[in-house]
Amino acid sequence: MTFLLYWFIFWLYYVVDDQNPADQWMGNSPASKPRSLSLFKRLVKPRGSIDEGTVIPRFGVNVDDEGSLETFLGNIHDWNFDSFHLTQLAGGNPLVCICYVVFKSRDLFQSCKITERTAVNYFAAIQANYATTPYHNKTHAADVVQAAHCLLQAPGLEGLFSSLETFTILFAAAIHDVGHLGVNNSFLVQTQHELATLYHDESVQENHHLAVAFRLLLDHDCNILGNLSLDERQLVRKIAVSLVMATDLAKHVQSLANLRTLVETKKVVEEGVLLLDNYVDRVEVMGCLVHCADLSNPSRPQHLAVHWTKCVMEEFYHQGDEERKLGLPVSPMMDRNNPSIERCQVAFIDLICQPLWETWGELVHPACKVMLDQLEENKHYWELRMQPTPTSSTSSVSDDTGAVTRRLTSVGELVNEEIREEGSTALEQSLETSCSPGVDVKQAELKPANRYE
Repeated sequence: MTFLLYWFIFWLYYVVDDQNPADQWMGNSPASKPRSLSLFKRLVKPRGSIDEGTVIPRFGVNVDDEGSLETFLGNIHDWNFDSFHLTQLAGGNPLVCICYVVFKSRDLFQSCKITERTAVNYFAAIQANYATTPYHNKTHAADVVQAAHCLLQAPGLEGLFSSLETFTILFAAAIHDVGHLGVNNSFLVQTQHELATLYHDESVQENHHLAVAFRLLLDHDCNILGNLSLDERQLVRKIAVSLVMATDLAKHVQSLANLRTLVETKKVVEEGVLLLDNYVDRVEVMGCLVHCADLSNPSRPQHLAVHWTKCVMEEFYHQGDEERKLGLPVSPMMDRNNPSIERCQVAFIDLICQPLWETWGELVHPACKVMLDQLEENKHYWELRMQPTPTSSTSSVSDDTGAVTRRLTSVGELVNEEIREEGSTALEQSLETSCSPGVDVKQAELKPANRYE
């Protein structure tokens, strides 16, 4: 009888309580109940790994209409690539498909000693652990991989990175949001979520994404690094950690400052190819490339940019709903009852995305002209749809819009200052307060600065 009682307690606490983040998002709030810290127990395993000797599908995934997928993948190297359509054509497996096709096109299976079977198994496992949130999902991951692939095609980067470095860039793009809970870091800190406790309130989800990605490598059938030497595996891990951490928006100001320094001291060799002769500069450029890929939505063709905006806003609104349920102030731009989408999109493009893309464009000139032109066009699209700000002081829409715009403006001003001096930590704190859409000032005060050395 005692044994049965202990078994029931074990089942209740560890089995019933352990849900995958993908299931949590649509159900209970991440902070609605305490959970076990045995996070890895909740990782999802895809249905059926590919065994040795099994023929890999032509594009890495089984589909009903291979011809349509083949035709669509003909523009995989173009900036107008539609990852939403890829998800449909690839049978709901966009990340596996894009990684397989891009790796094959770049001959990374051969050069990095990765078996195709292991790669398909690994990226299927990564894909399965992306949540079903409206934005931070497997389609977003596939989109960032494709964007990184496009950015690597810049003439100024041709032949610059080794095969192992190229692999690591695409690997980081694929894993950069795995296990995302559909809320921002400040929400997790404010609600004392288990991940915030585990990672000491610093780059909470970025640390979690990395932990999930490298934990999945421990499965023999998924270990895409298994044929590399110890030194190569350590290098991939070291670089990948830096690249994923660079996607934390709290580090945007410092990353942009570092990128501007590289632009000012840019060295080129024959045919305009960049010369990066030290590890720090190489990793900085790789990190900025992944950061640009992660913030590529506003620079995509207009119909795609608008679609991505709808996705991210629905995710923001969900966080706002959770904040309201928990009795927290609803963060600016996250109140579905008081939308201010257009004004905030203009501010985000004008003060965050545009400075980043313009600086990246200077580094790889003239490779970013398409992105910059589209960014300007999309900003104009939102400007035309902006409603006049109500003059009434009681308007909560005006309050929310003004709060976000003021915070983004403060970031824009900081970006244009000399920010490479002592005190960059304070600037990073300001960025976290200003451009993380769900951050309230009171919440931001609880979050220590994040700094990537």
